[in-house]
Amino acid sequence: MRWFLVKFNKKYILFFIVTFCLVFCYTYFVSAVYSDEIWNYGVSYNISLGMVPYRDFNLVTTPLYPMLASIFIRIFGHHLYSFHIFNCLILSFMICVVYYKIRKKSILLIPLILL
Repeated sequence: MRWFLVKFNKKYILFFIVTFCLVFCYTYFVSAVYSDEIWNYGVSYNISLGMVPYRDFNLVTTPLYPMLASIFIRIFGHHLYSFHIFNCLILSFMICVVYYKIRKKSILLIPLILL
């Protein structure tokens, strides 16, 4: 967990912001909305309304990701774009961690991660 204790200098913050903008523009404007995305949003939306997974609605995956997304949806509004922002934050954080580990080689992984 040494990467988590790194000092957040301007380079990492700028890289995170650029990565977030790139990922958000790609996921919101370029890629199409598929059934998995709507399904995940629906599960997170149901949890944010107070429903209990496995009792009030059927859930195939583990509930950690929808529970985290439901907190974000509850705070920032019950809209699909707030779910997009949550996904972009998680993906940008993952890319920044990879960037910290392998430096400039991680830029080659961004197109692969977006696919």
